[in-house]
Amino acid sequence: TVLRALVAHVEQPGSGGHTPSDFPLVALTSADVSELESAEVELEDVWPLSPVQEGMVFHARYDDDAVDVYTS
Repeated sequence: TVLRALVAHVEQPGSGGHTPSDFPLVALTSADVSELESAEVELEDVWPLSPVQEGMVFHARYDDDAVDVYTS
């Protein structure tokens, strides 16, 4: 009976979803997961930034008034 109730719940639209433990490669909160799911309907995995990407983000955020050499 419990298994049938669980299956019936999962089959309902809007049920289910991910939890932070579903993405072991990055540190996410439940709010982060909700934000990602709202942006990407078929979210499967979340990967950490590569070192080059981390550097680009650092430089892009370092000084908002300076020219961003990566995107200008």
